[in-house]
Amino acid sequence: MKSANLLVAVALPLLLTGAMPTVIDGELTDGDARHPDRKSPMDIHEFETEGNQLLTVTLRPVGDTWDTYLYLTGPSGQPYSNDDSPDGNGGSLLRLVTPEGGLWEAVIAGYSEDSQGGYQMTVVRQGLNQVLREDGELTNDDQLLLKYGERADVMDMKVKAGRTYVAQMRSGSFDTFISIHVDGQVYSNDDTDAVNDGSQLIFTAQADGPARLIATSSGRDGRGRYSIRVFESVPVADE
Repeated sequence: MKSANLLVAVALPLLLTGAMPTVIDGELTDGDARHPDRKSPMDIHEFETEGNQLLTVTLRPVGDTWDTYLYLTGPSGQPYSNDDSPDGNGGSLLRLVTPEGGLWEAVIAGYSEDSQGGYQMTVVRQGLNQVLREDGELTNDDQLLLKYGERADVMDMKVKAGRTYVAQMRSGSFDTFISIHVDGQVYSNDDTDAVNDGSQLIFTAQADGPARLIATSSGRDGRGRYSIRVFESVPVADE
């Protein structure tokens, strides 16, 4: 059951400024220190962010001659890692909402022990505007999902091509599950380290148009109050 305070296209700024992307060119060589887990050469870089920023870190090998591995550590020691980026070019991609401001550490490594070669790491920080807010409740009267029998609330929103969206769902009563259907694609999430008591989705819209958000639970017995917040990335004029 949805409450009456659904706000679509609400311009509530979390962070209105963005920074120029940070681009770091480097090279892994046999003389570098070795990563303790991957046993490959490694480089370490540091950068700063503010809290509640959309952070995208892309690592690409020069010449596609080796397979990268990217590790990030947040200001309070939060670990993140990625082996393969979606484009399958041997690079790595991490995208997250920064839980706090401060100094981050990026460790550049290779998938295998003999990984060597040039690389380019790009760090992009973007602001976020809240575009949807929903405080609702899953009840026995809500729509029934046929696959597993979970109850669900459905809400509509609009997305813009090229914008990145962050959808978060939290509940103190049940294990949340959120999905977004847009332009023939489905994005879904059950649990995330960034929101330990809920779900979080980060996706980039490929075209302008409508999107449908489905708020449900990870089990058929999920009932109770929940909150949903959706944020849209702020374009940075000087990038």
